[in-house]
Amino acid sequence: MGGIGGYADYLEAMFDPNHAEHEERMTWRGPFDAEEFSVEKINQELGKKFRSRPKAGASRSVTAKSKLSANSNRLIRTSIRTVVPQRQHIPIKADETVPLELNQRERDLIISHTFAHESLTGRLRAVPPSGQRSVFHFTLDELDELVGDVAAEANHAKNKVLQEQLDQLCERIEAVLSKYTDADA
Repeated sequence: MGGIGGYADYLEAMFDPNHAEHEERMTWRGPFDAEEFSVEKINQELGKKFRSRPKAGASRSVTAKSKLSANSNRLIRTSIRTVVPQRQHIPIKADETVPLELNQRERDLIISHTFAHESLTGRLRAVPPSGQRSVFHFTLDELDELVGDVAAEANHAKNKVLQEQLDQLCERIEAVLSKYTDADA
């Protein structure tokens, strides 16, 4: 969804039939009840997906967080799987950028198959001169937003080949993110 803000925008479009993006979002996900949430079902599905692909050399932990639902006073308990890297992170300032190399197919996936904001996709439209690598620079916040957009689309892709390509792209962006840490934090 592109994070909390993206999810709020998504819900707004879903529940307002007059919203400009209502039809597009309905075909993307279909109708659903935003208040309906089963931690057990989500954990089962995440367990199936991640149990078969453990990452070598990483320790895993599962933590639970509670938060208030956006539309009610009801608490929602979610489980988050975190991967703790074994190596040191490179500290960078909030406004510094990091390189992300993308091939033409990966750029097309982001531009054509995600709801990533134009501020992110716009720079991907620039074609590098022949023979040069396509390296783009993003802040950590931008990469975090981008990986959220790619992951959201991968989760909803009906085509298995497209889903796998988006999953691989998501893992590549996460690998870049895992190398760095916010120096200001």
